[in-house]
Amino acid sequence: MVNALTRLRLERVAGRLGRVGYDREKRRLTFTFEGGTAAGRNVVSTGRLAGTVDVKCDGRGVAAEGKGPIEIACGGAGSHEVVVTVIPR
Repeated sequence: MVNALTRLRLERVAGRLGRVGYDREKRRLTFTFEGGTAAGRNVVSTGRLAGTVDVKCDGRGVAAEGKGPIEIACGGAGSHEVVVTVIPR
Protein backbone atom coordinates (compact mmCIF):
# COMPACT_ATOMS: atom_id res chain seq x y z
CA MET A 1 0.00 0.00 0.00
CA VAL A 2 2.81 2.43 0.87
CA ASN A 3 4.45 1.95 -2.55
CA ALA A 4 1.17 2.79 -4.26
CA LEU A 5 1.08 6.16 -2.49
CA THR A 6 4.79 6.98 -2.59
CA ARG A 7 6.03 9.39 -5.23
CA LEU A 8 8.80 11.85 -6.00
CA ARG A 9 8.23 15.27 -4.43
CA LEU A 10 9.95 18.56 -5.11
CA GLU A 11 11.11 20.10 -1.82
CA ARG A 12 13.32 22.98 -2.95
CA VAL A 13 14.11 24.66 -6.26
CA ALA A 14 17.19 26.73 -7.14
CA GLY A 15 15.28 29.69 -8.54
CA ARG A 16 11.77 30.79 -9.49
CA LEU A 17 9.57 27.74 -10.10
CA GLY A 18 7.89 27.40 -13.49
CA ARG A 19 5.93 24.16 -13.82
CA VAL A 20 5.89 20.81 -12.04
CA GLY A 21 4.53 17.52 -13.35
CA TYR A 22 4.55 13.93 -12.14
CA ASP A 23 3.92 10.80 -14.19
CA ARG A 24 3.00 8.03 -11.73
CA GLU A 25 3.30 5.20 -14.28
CA LYS A 26 6.80 6.25 -15.38
CA ARG A 27 7.75 7.36 -11.84
CA ARG A 28 9.04 10.59 -13.32
CA LEU A 29 9.07 14.12 -11.87
CA THR A 30 9.68 17.04 -14.24
CA PHE A 31 10.05 20.66 -13.19
CA THR A 32 11.22 23.88 -14.75
CA PHE A 33 12.60 27.00 -13.15
CA GLU A 34 14.28 30.30 -13.88
CA GLY A 35 17.67 30.38 -12.19
CA GLY A 36 19.52 33.36 -10.80
CA THR A 37 23.16 34.29 -11.12
CA ALA A 38 24.28 31.95 -8.33
CA ALA A 39 24.37 28.17 -8.71
CA GLY A 40 21.83 26.46 -6.49
CA ARG A 41 20.70 23.05 -5.36
CA ASN A 42 17.35 21.49 -6.01
CA VAL A 43 16.03 18.97 -3.50
CA VAL A 44 13.71 16.07 -4.36
CA SER A 45 12.30 13.57 -1.89
CA THR A 46 12.24 9.99 -3.17
CA GLY A 47 10.07 8.66 -0.34
CA ARG A 48 10.17 4.87 -0.26
CA LEU A 49 10.50 4.35 -4.00
CA ALA A 50 12.92 1.50 -4.61
CA GLY A 51 15.29 1.68 -7.55
CA THR A 52 17.99 3.72 -9.19
CA VAL A 53 17.47 7.46 -9.60
CA ASP A 54 18.23 8.92 -13.05
CA VAL A 55 18.53 12.72 -13.11
CA LYS A 56 18.81 15.04 -16.09
CA CYS A 57 19.40 18.80 -16.01
CA ASP A 58 18.68 20.50 -19.32
CA GLY A 59 18.92 17.12 -21.06
CA ARG A 60 22.29 16.12 -19.56
CA GLY A 61 22.80 13.46 -16.94
CA VAL A 62 23.82 14.78 -13.51
CA ALA A 63 24.64 13.11 -10.21
CA ALA A 64 22.05 12.98 -7.45
CA GLU A 65 23.59 13.36 -4.00
CA GLY A 66 22.10 11.75 -0.94
CA LYS A 67 19.71 8.99 0.01
CA GLY A 68 16.14 9.95 0.82
CA PRO A 69 15.95 13.60 -0.17
CA ILE A 70 18.44 13.99 -3.02
CA GLU A 71 20.28 17.18 -3.94
CA ILE A 72 20.58 18.03 -7.62
CA ALA A 73 23.15 20.54 -8.85
CA CYS A 74 21.35 22.43 -11.62
CA GLY A 75 21.05 26.18 -11.77
CA GLY A 76 22.62 29.44 -12.76
CA ALA A 77 21.17 32.17 -14.92
CA GLY A 78 18.45 31.21 -17.39
CA SER A 79 15.70 28.64 -17.81
CA HIS A 80 16.25 25.06 -16.68
CA GLU A 81 14.40 21.75 -16.82
CA VAL A 82 15.08 18.90 -14.39
CA VAL A 83 13.77 15.37 -14.98
CA VAL A 84 14.04 12.80 -12.17
CA THR A 85 13.09 9.18 -12.90
CA VAL A 86 13.15 6.18 -10.57
CA ILE A 87 14.13 3.04 -12.47
CA PRO A 88 12.80 -0.05 -10.67
CA ARG A 89 15.25 -2.69 -9.47
